[in-house]
Amino acid sequence: MDACSLSGPVEMSPIDLQRFAPAACERGDGLNGHFMIGRLSRDNSKKHHPDDVGIYRRLVSEGGSVKIMGGRCLAGELEDVPEVTLLPSGWQEPDLFLKSLDCFFYRTSEKYFEPSGRVVSEAMACGLPVVCHRRGGYSEYIEDRVDGFLFDTDAEAVEILRTLKADPALRKRVGQAARKKLEASLAPAVRDEFLRFYTR
Repeated sequence: MDACSLSGPVEMSPIDLQRFAPAACERGDGLNGHFMIGRLSRDNSKKHHPDDVGIYRRLVSEGGSVKIMGGRCLAGELEDVPEVTLLPSGWQEPDLFLKSLDCFFYRTSEKYFEPSGRVVSEAMACGLPVVCHRRGGYSEYIEDRVDGFLFDTDAEAVEILRTLKADPALRKRVGQAARKKLEASLAPAVRDEFLRFYTR
């Protein structure tokens, strides 16, 4: 059965909110190439959408930078772009990696359906604005344009990323809303109820 056709709610994976907390200092101002877009995942081509290479190239041509942990599988297509850093999976602790970004971008190939997307909730907990393709379980807990962004087309993704690059206040506002969403969704009482349900 196709995972996309299954019914029922998507449970947010419990994460350590203290570990995945917003960075202590302000991130880049989005100017002069200091806007860092990133993602992390397993280093497997099915975890990356083939059209994302074109998006990364377009954004770095406009003054951004891209850092992908779990992106060595893209080396053949992106290693010639100095503004794109491709790191192996596990190169750095995920919380430290996320805190080095200004924005988190995520979608998978159509060969892989992301049922939940723990990395998305980790990025939200770190106070990052997340920009994710609508096809994924995480879309059930992202409120579009409030605590994250959902897109359907490449053009929409590029426009959202450009807007975030140009507007640090928007990045901060959406990132703070994302953090509050995670704090509410993973509060001790909610977590305890979650554990009771799955361990009864």
